[in-house]
Amino acid sequence: MGAINGKIAKLAQAAVCVLAIPIGAPRSAELPPKADLARPSLFDPFIAGNDLSAPRYQIARHVARRVMPAEEAPQEPEPGGATGEALAACEKGNGKSESLSLPGTKGEIKLDRCYRGREQLVCSLAALSLQAKALVQDFARIVEANYPDVANVDAICSMAPENLSAHMEKASTFVARFRDLRNEYDRRLSCVAKVEQSLQQVSLADMPRSDEILKSMNDTLQGDLKDVAATRQRLLDLAERMDASQRAIAVIQKIHRTMCIAQTPEPASSAAVQDKPATPLAPPPGPNFVPTKK
Repeated sequence: MGAINGKIAKLAQAAVCVLAIPIGAPRSAELPPKADLARPSLFDPFIAGNDLSAPRYQIARHVARRVMPAEEAPQEPEPGGATGEALAACEKGNGKSESLSLPGTKGEIKLDRCYRGREQLVCSLAALSLQAKALVQDFARIVEANYPDVANVDAICSMAPENLSAHMEKASTFVARFRDLRNEYDRRLSCVAKVEQSLQQVSLADMPRSDEILKSMNDTLQGDLKDVAATRQRLLDLAERMDASQRAIAVIQKIHRTMCIAQTPEPASSAAVQDKPATPLAPPPGPNFVPTKK
């Protein structure tokens, strides 16, 4: 019995020693430095009275980014210059906010807002066609001059410097007009593609020949665009030739100033002076003769 009591006493003593050993907390459990905690604020406008005796802490305020609703989405910039003026006539009577729709299997199918009816589409395509023709005519002389094909100094020196300067200045206006036309053509091609995609979801359940009607609608839109691809390609070809002409004119002007001799008017020849009839001289006045009486 005494041996058992001795063992129990030794175990109790060992337990006391274990509990007396300090247990160190891991570094990961340490508190962050005071700099990372919320700092006391001497002034907080969100607390009424601004009692400076009580410690206050700045509250992190996250500003939510405002999401722009669909109706406030930025619209594409309107074309300017001659193209904008030509298209403005087609916008009369066509409300930009009006939405067109067609029946579908699960409700109305709203067409994209870029499409405001076939009348507006055809009118704008006709206006763009006229602007494309005017663009080709306005820059025809520069293209027909074939500046990139010049092969010798004599051909360069035969060009009048004032004509080169005029063509260079006119060529600088081509880029803006071409860009407006190309962008407007691309917008209409993209718009019609969106409408055709929407037509695939249209359901004319009340029309026995709905398939024929939908096919006719697609064919009509494609017919309106039949000349757009060819006109757009002509504009791209013109832009390529104008770019080559403009770069060639810049080089020709430098060569002209370097190699060409200014033409001076030729002096009048001596033969021309001899052939000129002499101006007759007026006879000198005679003496005043007064007859005397005998």
